[in-house]
Amino acid sequence: MLRLSANLSMLFGDLPFLDRFPAARRAGFTAAEVQYPYDHAMTDVAAALADSGLDLVLINAPPGAQPGDRGLAAIPGREAEFRDEIALALAWSSALGNRFIHVLSGVPGESHSRAACLDTWHANMTWAARQARAAQVGLLVEALNPVDVPGYFIRSLDEAVALLGRLEGPGAGLLFDVYHCARSGEPVVAQLKACAPWTRHIQIADAPARGEPGTGDVDWKAVFSAIEATGYRGFVGAEYSPRAATLDGLGWARPHLEHS
Repeated sequence: MLRLSANLSMLFGDLPFLDRFPAARRAGFTAAEVQYPYDHAMTDVAAALADSGLDLVLINAPPGAQPGDRGLAAIPGREAEFRDEIALALAWSSALGNRFIHVLSGVPGESHSRAACLDTWHANMTWAARQARAAQVGLLVEALNPVDVPGYFIRSLDEAVALLGRLEGPGAGLLFDVYHCARSGEPVVAQLKACAPWTRHIQIADAPARGEPGTGDVDWKAVFSAIEATGYRGFVGAEYSPRAATLDGLGWARPHLEHS
């Protein structure tokens, strides 16, 4: 049985954001994750979370303030902004009891060399991991597919694992996203097994349209079996765009939800 978390930036989108917390709990989820909670008052989000009884397992660090930003970890010259954004994400995590922060690495563009971006990423993530360890929060990085996010710094799961291996000390791990893996043309089941030692959180959506499991080409029986076979005991985030109402598309999840 999988432990599911509802990504409230994508599920229950017909409801106001704060109303999505109790809706997820009524649907049987025990945990939630949010991409970017920062447009809402922290006290309001904390109250909605507490009232719902959900655990918060993941937020993203802010992606950057400039148009087109998809994170700053690998962007030379923006280190001060990166540190401010990590500090903000850690403050939210402390207030909400959040477990993991996904740190986006960015789209460097042609104005920066790969070597310079690698050095920047290493320095930024080493610093951020120290801050996160002190706050008892885990940092995660993710490979994003080149179809949806061309030019993203971390281009494959193998590359993500290699980068994590360069960091000194614990504190950072892998966010394994089944959708991005499949959309990149990587073998999902084989990569789930290969990346298991680094994987701290998993997110799921079908491919190619990023709908709920069962709406695309992913072999979900094989994927769910592989997740369990690796011994993974963390949460699996439902981070997809429902084809219709969220509740109408939860047939795949009902064996894993409370009160289903």
